[in-house]
Amino acid sequence: LRIAPALLVAELAASELACVQAEAAAETARASAELELAAAERARERAEAALAEATTIVHRADVALTEARAAAAFDLAASERERRFVVEALDAERKAHAHAAAELRKLRQGAAHEKADSAAEVARAPLPPSPAQEAAGQG
Repeated sequence: LRIAPALLVAELAASELACVQAEAAAETARASAELELAAAERARERAEAALAEATTIVHRADVALTEARAAAAFDLAASERERRFVVEALDAERKAHAHAAAELRKLRQGAAHEKADSAAEVARAPLPPSPAQEAAGQG
């Protein structure tokens, strides 16, 4: 009969040991889960920080792209204004050359008419007496 209580005590001790081991395993599992949770939280924070940085970079790139588009549009408008100015200047120069050519033609025609008129006057004028006629008239 003495063996039975000793067996009971041994079984009780073994049972208590199994409970302590189970509690230790549960505590280890809980601590491990807390560590994993903390690591996951740190990873989430790093991911959020990276996302915020990426969002800032994308925003800056968007602003730079918008500014570049505005500058390109401004340059294009300036180029168009310059092109129109050059076209207008060339057109004005062409018109000035045409006007100058027309004036030159008028002057040449006027000079030709003056020469013709002068030649006609010379043709209508009496001829001066020849030296022989002058000598005959004096004699």
